[in-house]
Amino acid sequence: MSEEEIDRKITVIFATDVVGYSKHMETDESGTVKNLRACEKILIGLFEKHKGRLFNTGGDSFLAEFPSAVSAVECAVEFQKAIKERNSSEEASVKLQFRIGINSGDVIKEKDNLLGDGVNIAARLEALAQSGGVTISKVIYDYVKGKTQYEFNDLGLQKVKQNEFHAFDLLLEHSQKRKIKQESKGYTGYIIASLALILVGVGFFIYQTQTVSTENPIIASDRPNILILPFNSIGAEEDTYISEGITDTLIGTLLKYEQLKIQPLLTSKFISEQKLSNEKIVSEYGVNYIVNGNLQVQGSDLRLNTQLTDLIENDVIWSERFDFELDNLFEIQDQISEEILNSLSIELTIGTAHQDSRKYFKSVKNWRKLISARADFIQATPESFQRMGRTVAELHEEEPRNPMVLVVKGWHQYFSARNKEDALATYNLALEAIELGPDLADAYMLASFIELNNPYKIVSSDQTQANQLAEARARKAAELDTTSPHNFGAIGNTLSGVGKVKESLGFYKKALQITPHAEAWIKYNYMNALVSIGQYEGGKQIAMEISKTDQFVNDARARAMAVLAYIAHKEGEKKNAAAFMKSLNGIALNTEQSGSKLETIMWGFWNVKSNEKFIKDFKETMMHLGI
Repeated sequence: MSEEEIDRKITVIFATDVVGYSKHMETDESGTVKNLRACEKILIGLFEKHKGRLFNTGGDSFLAEFPSAVSAVECAVEFQKAIKERNSSEEASVKLQFRIGINSGDVIKEKDNLLGDGVNIAARLEALAQSGGVTISKVIYDYVKGKTQYEFNDLGLQKVKQNEFHAFDLLLEHSQKRKIKQESKGYTGYIIASLALILVGVGFFIYQTQTVSTENPIIASDRPNILILPFNSIGAEEDTYISEGITDTLIGTLLKYEQLKIQPLLTSKFISEQKLSNEKIVSEYGVNYIVNGNLQVQGSDLRLNTQLTDLIENDVIWSERFDFELDNLFEIQDQISEEILNSLSIELTIGTAHQDSRKYFKSVKNWRKLISARADFIQATPESFQRMGRTVAELHEEEPRNPMVLVVKGWHQYFSARNKEDALATYNLALEAIELGPDLADAYMLASFIELNNPYKIVSSDQTQANQLAEARARKAAELDTTSPHNFGAIGNTLSGVGKVKESLGFYKKALQITPHAEAWIKYNYMNALVSIGQYEGGKQIAMEISKTDQFVNDARARAMAVLAYIAHKEGEKKNAAAFMKSLNGIALNTEQSGSKLETIMWGFWNVKSNEKFIKDFKETMMHLGI
């Protein structure tokens, strides 16, 4: 086509797509497609109402043009409200959420399609938008600010690849107000290494922050999707703690950049344990870069070999060997992170908040001890718990005012408590950790857990008051860390525990969206929450997974069977209910503390205990079915 034949015009571009579409498809392909078509019908109807024209679509994405900025914005608002209403109804078996970006600019018309920067920037704005949100360019803002009743949040100048634009969020709710910092071209100054916490099965860390939600990915084709595999440890078994700590630190460092998609630690460990091929890693997780290497410890000296590989091109684009003393480990971690970022050669903006726990430690040696203590807690055997106690005692003696140490000591002490005095001492540790680390989400989550359970009424004689404190702590933690599935699971536990079960579901879902390999307790408590409010289909799916997976202990499998039997009974499937109860009664359970198999089963529903009607009905059903 010659220059004279190019058909140009200025128009308003509306871009939208589904948040987490690929994960929805992995979970429920037919249900996702069915619900997408229903949402598409709503969208097309609103396009017609506001005189928009759909000019391009691809799977879960839609591009439309509008004759005016006001009509595009009104259409976007109506659509997001319609989707929110639909998601609250039983009609939506798969609850889809959308992001919307709106821009006005010069475009090229090619048959029925539109091309050019005007379209590209709309797509970039859509990528920056929050789940269920609308983000617009300054051009659109200038058009509509005096013609609509909506409130806007200025995000400042943003740059993604070659596109630079001034962005605004349209605030459908005040909770959508956020900040996105724009980084200068010299982005190295932002590289602050964050130790991603090696979290334990109780799930006592939390996230959702003052910055950008984890559900705001840049378009997949525009950002590296990086898998950092656990470093192979060549040497003593205890050196694996250093290896895992390095892996987790690198993940935590890179997680905060909006232009990067970083696979979480649990996914990384799963892929490593399963020894998945590069082809499977690319096809199943969309990964296009892998960081891996090995670590060798000799006394106080370490050798670390690492490399960054482009899986698409099958090419090693950076590799290096580091020889250093253990005391310099933190600096080497930072250097590796910087080398990775430099090798990718992209402009970066700081987004997600991530906890930097290394700053609390006097030495690498003590940080290493913390990692080993947490590993022992996760192992959850009598022997490992004793080891954890010894390690924690050493740490507390060396660093008595380290809030991270106080948190880990608090968890050990909580599960060791035998009387009111022990429980109160644990609570005081949590409060001291908050005082010494007011920006440490872990400390708030320990306090929240204790307040929710309120042993011996140490928090308050009024459980309602204790619940209010627990919820406030969890929400504070949610402001402080935005990178861990454990955090979403933990706040889910708190919210369901105080009776806000429907709200809790969103946090459990977010945890599983980050990684389908989230630890057992997240899935287990999610199952409890779903069943307690009558969402049997979702509860049934998780219960089936629990019953078939070695990851879950006998108690969890037994409770999953109990859930399946309960649902079958409620749905009038007597034969299935009897079959599930037979499987349940065949599972050996430790009833030493509870006194009976029934009470052991019922204890597992601690996170929905506030729903007294459900708890009573579930218990009576179990007795009726013959536990």
